[in-house]
Amino acid sequence: MSTILIVLHAAAGVAAFVAGCAMLVPSAPEPRARRLFDLYLGSLGPMVVLSAAAMATHWRQLPTAEQVIFGGLLLALFLTWRAAAARRLRRRSGGDWRRPYMEHVGFTLIALWEGFVIVRAIDLGVSGWLVAVLAALGLVAGNRALHRAAARALPA
Repeated sequence: MSTILIVLHAAAGVAAFVAGCAMLVPSAPEPRARRLFDLYLGSLGPMVVLSAAAMATHWRQLPTAEQVIFGGLLLALFLTWRAAAARRLRRRSGGDWRRPYMEHVGFTLIALWEGFVIVRAIDLGVSGWLVAVLAALGLVAGNRALHRAAARALPA
């Protein structure tokens, strides 16, 4: 049961990540961007629920270090809040809503990427210091990618 939940959680996370990246492409027409946003937001909720369910099924078997790390991944609730904030900004008429919108979405994309990298590294048995280095590199690369996307999409 745990494996099924983890696979579904990962699939929802990948769907949210791909849709989120695609909707930040500045050339996307508005109806397409709206559908992508709905897929992005609609994937985050199940991702969080499935993550909690998967962890609950085998929590007692996890070593303490992994419990702490995976417990921290429940910060995915914050991702959902950031995505909802992006939705509120997207619904605004007038004003400069695009920059904070991109920041909210970008934050969630970086966090999703970090989750992919950290969980995979732990599954592969990578040492803790290397997991930290990989996480730091992901933050830097994600931040740079977000700034590039914003520079292309937003007026100077």
